Amino acid sequence: MQAYEGYFEGRHFYPKETDAEIPEHQRVVVTVLDEAVQEDEIIKRRLEAIDSFRKAMREIDARGDEPVPEFERVKFTREVDL
Repeated sequence: MQAYEGYFEGRHFYPKETDAEIPEHQRVVVTVLDEAVQEDEIIKRRLEAIDSFRKAMREIDARGDEPVPEFERVKFTREVDL
């Protein structure tokens, strides 16, 4: 049996340890504690994810295997007629 500390956001569980792996279709027991996660922990986790993404993009660019495509800029606040 293993235990992972983390937090829920929406319907997703974010473990505190970045190397935590829970196998698919694994039976689990979740204990909800009477304390909220500090907002700075959530922000730190999101910044780490962004840094990881940027690092991966730089590695792809440095390899030169395949050019990174240019994506159309999207402004989510504008109205669009469909």
